[in-house]
Amino acid sequence: MQPNENNSLSSVFGFDVDVGQILRNLNSDLFDEWFYDCLNYQDLLKSKPHVVETIKNEIGKGHGRYPPQSRIVRNIPKKGLPVRYSLETDFFDRFVYQAICTFLIRFYDPLLSHRVLSHRYSKYGKKYLFQNRIERWFTFEGVTFTFSRDQRYLLVTDLANYFENIRNKDILNAFEELLPEIDASPDEKQQIRNALDLLGKCLEKWSFSDGFGLSQNRDPSSFLANIVLCRIDRRMAELGYDYYRYVDDIRIICETHDAAKKAMLDLIGCLRERGLNVNSAKTTILGPNSTDDEIVAEFPNRDPRVVAIEQMWKSKSKAIILKSIKYLIALLVECIEQEKTQSRQFRFAANRLAQLTDIGALSAGQLGGPLTGLLVESMSTTARNAYHLFAFPKRGAGFGG
Repeated sequence: MQPNENNSLSSVFGFDVDVGQILRNLNSDLFDEWFYDCLNYQDLLKSKPHVVETIKNEIGKGHGRYPPQSRIVRNIPKKGLPVRYSLETDFFDRFVYQAICTFLIRFYDPLLSHRVLSHRYSKYGKKYLFQNRIERWFTFEGVTFTFSRDQRYLLVTDLANYFENIRNKDILNAFEELLPEIDASPDEKQQIRNALDLLGKCLEKWSFSDGFGLSQNRDPSSFLANIVLCRIDRRMAELGYDYYRYVDDIRIICETHDAAKKAMLDLIGCLRERGLNVNSAKTTILGPNSTDDEIVAEFPNRDPRVVAIEQMWKSKSKAIILKSIKYLIALLVECIEQEKTQSRQFRFAANRLAQLTDIGALSAGQLGGPLTGLLVESMSTTARNAYHLFAFPKRGAGFGG
């Protein structure tokens, strides 16, 4: 990396830009892209001078300000026949989005509660923006599962249409509210404001409509969503709740069933401040009398099949790990047949098979036999199943996220 590449973009953006770091973070984010690029964007990711020159040319066209392009709306299959939208932007807009958030996260992540387990800054990582997501999800499950050992109750819920309902003004207000708490020099705070000004201009072009809707399947969006919920996370802790959150999954450990119901009311009240609400269809209270099936539904890593496969992998024996393939495929097939391709069991199996494929221990041909028929059938019955089947070999980082 030539020093002037960083300096030239830092000077025009008004905040620190490490081109190499941003491209590494972006490469990681593009790994599980919904709309696959046949070159994996390597022609751009490995051409730093071209990226810098293109960004500078765009800033020139904007007369000193980067002009983000309008998002393109695409459909992503959901369970059954419905679809949800995705907000797609070009590579250079993705670079700018990544640059803004790679700069901001080191200042803002320390302000988040330790009870927020998802998408936390990897301070010493060079390739990944976030700490290992699988490990963080296991921590989330582990700490909230203590309700069972302690004979307590657990409120389990998630947020309805989380990214779709996030408002641009709430994103920018949340950053502004936290700015006085940041330990930074006056020059750094000016850079933060420059980054936020650019973010605001970009969000105007990238939101779905009327200032609503944050791009999904983006690392920077996950960071922004964490900042939006920071006020709620803090308020629930101030109210004395044993509260934990992973993305939009929220769990609160309570002493009684009535206390869990009270926690739900308080949570709903806090969420309204940000225009958000819980998903009633995915809300439940677990307790001492909950069945094993009810618990496994919320704690997929307690699924005996997942536990058994995990133990095989922990052996670190190549022969034993390879024996897990037939169990992973069986778990995958079951999820597909039951139309549970968005379950964490599916993502667990997909993640493990993807890892084996990446190291050459498993070929696509080995997967084709048991999955081909299901794939063809899914294409004619449930679009979402077909989508996830096509996508899973490159979605190794997606478990729990």
